[in-house]
Amino acid sequence: MRNWTSDWKEFLRDHPSLDVNPGLTYPPVPRVPAASLAADEAFWQQVRNLYPEPEELINLNSGAVSSSPRTVEKAFLAYYQLVNQLPSYYLFKFMEQGRELIREGLAGLVNCSKDEVAFLRNTTEALNNVIFGIPLKAGDEVVACRQDYSKAVASWKQRELREGIKVNWVSLEGPEETDEQIVSKYLSAFTHRTKVLHLTHVINWNGQVLPVAQIIREAKKRGVDVLLDGAHSLGLLETDMAALGCDYFVAALH
Repeated sequence: MRNWTSDWKEFLRDHPSLDVNPGLTYPPVPRVPAASLAADEAFWQQVRNLYPEPEELINLNSGAVSSSPRTVEKAFLAYYQLVNQLPSYYLFKFMEQGRELIREGLAGLVNCSKDEVAFLRNTTEALNNVIFGIPLKAGDEVVACRQDYSKAVASWKQRELREGIKVNWVSLEGPEETDEQIVSKYLSAFTHRTKVLHLTHVINWNGQVLPVAQIIREAKKRGVDVLLDGAHSLGLLETDMAALGCDYFVAALH
């Protein structure tokens, strides 16, 4: 592959409107304990200044539909307007050249091979590719959680109705549960028929972080394939695919 980064710098010189530089500087993250950083109002004000400021409402659902920083917003609009002028020229001559570079970067981020990285439109589509793609037969069992993402829950219920598999549901009580209690609930749901474990790293309803490494280890001891939903953990929690040992990992880049 050609040196895409050099080509891109040349491309930006020829298209200065795309060299997005809104004059914003990104504050360095201080190397201090998390509790100290959480209380650093000056730091968070710098972060806040990078984002649009709504006049009356505050977006609290930043996990699923968070705002983009102004620099990302500006770049998105500029690239869209450019590609819309000559779609085939800009898409195939320039934009697609960066795909493998992005794949390599993502592989480095989660510690896996670039050949294990696939791009889809969103996390739900990725989940459904795995959920409906894993070969299962009537009588096979899946362990999942009632607090998993609702679209994934619905997809497993579809397979249950269509194909006669059985889903053993784990119910979580909330962040007050200990890691040991959560692990115990998952272990109790496993049987000799369990083929797949659907596991969520961070529950989207309440931000609860599950002890996924411990649960995955127990699943692999039993020969169970593991699908890990990292839609709300990638970029916030360290994600090491080699260390986790799951078979499938899905996440969003927004």
